[in-house]
Amino acid sequence: TAMYYTKPNLDEKMNPGNVALKVSDTPVSIGMYNYYYSCIYQNYISYANYGYYDLDTTKSFDVQKTTDSDGNEVSWSQLFKNETIKQIQYITTYYEKAVDEGITLTKAQEKSIKSTLESIKDAATKDSVSVNKYISATYGDYCGYATIEKMLTQCYIAENYYQRLSVSQKFTDKEITCLLYTSDA
Repeated sequence: TAMYYTKPNLDEKMNPGNVALKVSDTPVSIGMYNYYYSCIYQNYISYANYGYYDLDTTKSFDVQKTTDSDGNEVSWSQLFKNETIKQIQYITTYYEKAVDEGITLTKAQEKSIKSTLESIKDAATKDSVSVNKYISATYGDYCGYATIEKMLTQCYIAENYYQRLSVSQKFTDKEITCLLYTSDA
């Protein structure tokens, strides 16, 4: 039973050892945190490669400084963590409100999730590894098939709620960070 409290998992079973943080009533798994972190990290790195950020991938992110959106000087590693938590809070808050109002996935969204998961399975097969091993290697430790399925579901339901609030607006690419982010991208 000690493992129940300490061991993370990639099946999205929310035992205490697998909870990275809570957003109001919703526990967020270590795998989900790692997924969002890896997406935010990749996003910044790709922009840095185009010269938008002064970020040296050959040096520790702990010692390199930048300025966050509030004007505070922080290390790049702290910025990645802060942005990850903000992203999770943003999606989860809208998701919770959507669930309270009975908002569900559309048929097209269900199809899109299925299609994304199939393409991940195909990529794993191509690499001759299990789906969960492929996902963990691509998106972070303790991130598995169940994590990706849950994340996509939450994002779409959150988007549906957001659209109901403001029919003329949609999430921007930055707001749903790498919803369909794969290693081939």
